[in-house]
Amino acid sequence: MNIKFTLISITTCFVMTGCTALDKAILGMPLARTITPDSVKKYNSPQELINGERLNGDYSGIGRLYKPNLGQVIIPYKYFQSLCISQKGRFSPILTKSSPYIGSYECIKSNNQWAVNIQETSRDINGIYLSSNVLDNTSLRIFKSIKQDNEAEKLKLIQAQKSREIAAQRQYQQHLLNNSPQPRDIGATVCKDTSVNEYTGLLVLGQAQYREIQNARVIANLESMGNGNQNIKLNIKGWLNNNGGISSGPGVVYNQTPLESGRVIWDNKKGWYKCNY
Repeated sequence: MNIKFTLISITTCFVMTGCTALDKAILGMPLARTITPDSVKKYNSPQELINGERLNGDYSGIGRLYKPNLGQVIIPYKYFQSLCISQKGRFSPILTKSSPYIGSYECIKSNNQWAVNIQETSRDINGIYLSSNVLDNTSLRIFKSIKQDNEAEKLKLIQAQKSREIAAQRQYQQHLLNNSPQPRDIGATVCKDTSVNEYTGLLVLGQAQYREIQNARVIANLESMGNGNQNIKLNIKGWLNNNGGISSGPGVVYNQTPLESGRVIWDNKKGWYKCNY
């Protein structure tokens, strides 16, 4: 009876409260959800926290073993974050590694600040070894300098990508201008890069359902021009398929017109250009 009562109590403890002391007895450390600002407010500094909660294990230099399958990798981060919050600070990353919970972090407060580094030292079949240490001012400046360099490099890459996109768009607009359909092009093949709608095969309340396909290419023959050469009469060929050929059929629609071969439509010439298909 006593054994049964103990098992029920343990189960209730896990489900209802987390019971930090029981977690430590069974798992060797608390569950991450039980680490709160109230649970660490007795510590005055991150070093006291490291020592008091044995975040580095036996201080052998390789750190303490944390098991990812039990969600333990977050524990050092959660401890430092909770300590910072308990001191009315803002806990923010400086540099993070492959995991958002491994790297360097800063606790910014109105009167002072502190910073820590959570480092993976090794890993094996049992889990990941993490070592935590407090950053001195020199180390903090180095980490922040690296962060600034990384952010500057990232900004350069973003700006370079935007420049390439702008250049490509200008080149495309020039391509459209140079190859815009003219009366002399009657009988030629023309294309338009646009979005179309493809029938999904579903009916809802009797209405066919379509999905939008962006960056599609509609292909047609230019038959004539009207309205001061601003509108063009097109004999549809179809659309460019994934194999580089032309497909046609009622299942794909452009401007509410099925892209069936031989279907004739009028359209504004904007966006259409001469092409070879």
